[in-house]
Formats: sequence, structure tokens, C-alpha cells
Amino acid sequence: MAFADGLLGTAVYLETKTVALTARMNSDFLSSARPGEWLEGTARVTRATSSVAFCEAELYVGSRSVLRATGVFKLMQRHKEKDAIPS
Repeated sequence: MAFADGLLGTAVYLETKTVALTARMNSDFLSSARPGEWLEGTARVTRATSSVAFCEAELYVGSRSVLRATGVFKLMQRHKEKDAIPS
């Protein structure tokens, strides 16, 4: 699930260019991955507003799906930097 969360967060960042925090993640376990098997995954943003992004991911071993996940991410606003440090 941590791998799926990372994929989802990366997809959100690539789509929105904004740092985001996981607000909710749902996972469906479809099959098991055994020790030593190579786990891969893909993720995409399905919708983004000015404050949240919705996304989905799929993890697989070869052509076998092992996990599907959906997530909601809170987009974080960047703080404005001060032009000069007061002395």
C-alpha cells in the first residue's frame, strides 16, 4: 500500500506541479505478490480542482493485477517567500 500511495502522490505532483498530502486511499487486493517477484505500477489523475486531486493506480506482477487503489489528495498551497529578511 505504501508503494501505491507513492505512485498516486507522484501522479498528482506530475499533473498539478503541487505538493500534496494523502487525504484518503482505498485499496482492493486482487492477488498476492510473492517474495522476489517484481512489482510494477501505474497511476493517473482522474480529476483535479484547485484544492484536491483524485487519482487511481494499479499494481501488477507481469500481466497479473495484484492491487487497485484510488486516492484523494489535498493540494498544498506554497507559502510566499519574503523579498528581504528584515534586519
